[in-house]
Amino acid sequence: MGRVTRRAAGTAGCAAALLWFAGLAYADPLAAAKPAGLSRGASGMRAQGPAARCWRAAATVTVGPTPFAAATDPKTDRIYVANAGVASKYQGTVSVINGRTNRVIKTIRVGREADSVAVNSATNRIFVTNDISGTVSVISGRTLRVIATVRVGANPSDVAVNARTGAAYVTNAVNGTVSVIRGPRYRVTATIGSGSGPSDIAVNPSTGLLYVADRAGNDDNTIAVIDPRVKTIIASIPLPGAGDAIAADRTTNRIYVTSDIGTSLWVISGQSNSVTGTIAVGTSPSGVAVLPRTRTVVVANSGAISDTHGTMSVINARTGTVTSTLRAGRHPDDIAVNWKTRRVYVVNSGFLGHRRFGTVTVFAPCRA
Repeated sequence: MGRVTRRAAGTAGCAAALLWFAGLAYADPLAAAKPAGLSRGASGMRAQGPAARCWRAAATVTVGPTPFAAATDPKTDRIYVANAGVASKYQGTVSVINGRTNRVIKTIRVGREADSVAVNSATNRIFVTNDISGTVSVISGRTLRVIATVRVGANPSDVAVNARTGAAYVTNAVNGTVSVIRGPRYRVTATIGSGSGPSDIAVNPSTGLLYVADRAGNDDNTIAVIDPRVKTIIASIPLPGAGDAIAADRTTNRIYVTSDIGTSLWVISGQSNSVTGTIAVGTSPSGVAVLPRTRTVVVANSGAISDTHGTMSVINARTGTVTSTLRAGRHPDDIAVNWKTRRVYVVNSGFLGHRRFGTVTVFAPCRA
């Protein structure tokens, strides 16, 4: 049921998964990718050599308690952070950050346990899943108010938006379905079967296909490929382990999937619908995002529970190599990028259900 359950389940199997991942190998050149040589820099670990994509820690923004996810709107340069709330009641909120000032300009109350968030830049609408409430809150980016509450399935855990079609897609963990929200009245127009335990979802706007991670808790770990036009699963991609966060690169038709109980980022070909490579990143990678203009992939690594901070891995998508590892806040749970400003936002949840407020670490490109 959302990121709360996924985090608890992921920690338990960490030791066994690390041993299993050590034996993985693929024919694709990315499978042999190894992290670049690292040297200590001002913002953590920085890669040596001209291939490095250079970022620096520019700010730390305090948001609501237990933030789980973030999404950006490049048009307005705003960042929307979904905060699950504290364990006693899990009252969800959304923190709105001004990307120019790195300050929270508004806190919007939504449903119980806000779990994920997605932005439609074309319509200036923000979609937030409320895990306990079983709803999606729709926010106007102009007024920063909730303009609709949509009832979906039980325990909605993630949402993705296709700005080209205007559709929002919501995974319902308990029902094993994806709810499709369309139209100016924000109604569920279709419900698509997606496997026994759908969690994270991504859409490739170039192909219109959906990619859904199945976290049913058994050994049958897969990515379901859904064509929303025919409302059915058209392919099922076996994974070496349980998939977590997903990001699609519209320019290369590659899909990136993290495993939060290991150190692996899996690379999937959208053409062959198969895993073509594995990239070693940090411990418990929990979020992934793509900067297509620079062919860069960024991964948020939660680290061990005892760690005082997590990290961000920066990957050169052309070579499949980690070019830098930067220090983030405690227990990162998600990552988002603004492709216009090239800024990266790492969501640090801190302690699960704790009353302490979470943070967002802002990474900006290094100056020439």
